[in-house]
This record gives sequence, structure tokens and C-alpha cells, in this order.
Amino acid sequence: MSGDVFSIDVPAGDFDCDGCVEFDDLAVLVGEWPEEHSGLITYLYGNGKVDLNDFAIFAENYWSGASCP
Repeated sequence: MSGDVFSIDVPAGDFDCDGCVEFDDLAVLVGEWPEEHSGLITYLYGNGKVDLNDFAIFAENYWSGASCP
């Protein structure tokens, strides 16, 4: 064991954790819209449901992340 520790910054909205908020993540958000129950990965706003508040946060981060071209 080398003891190396790695940290990856994942922007809000990068639901597939590929380092870029893009169309694939939008598909995940749309798939959970308009749900309201535990276990959802797309509620970013913190109110326990997927709604326009979450979409606004997603839109702010669209095409952001270390691996976006």
C-alpha cells in the first residue's frame, strides 16, 4: 500500500461522476423528474424532491467539470 489519497471534485449535477456536467446527466435528471421520495440522486436543492430548483442548479453547472472538452 502506498498510502496515496486522491480527491476528485465533482460539480453539482454530475450524476454519472464522469467529471463533466453534460447531456448524460440531464437524462438522469429528467428520469427522476418530478419525483419526491428518498433515494433520489438528482435533488440538488435539498428539499427532497426533483423540481425547477434542482434544474436551476444543474443549469448553472452545465458543461463544467475537469473532463469537459
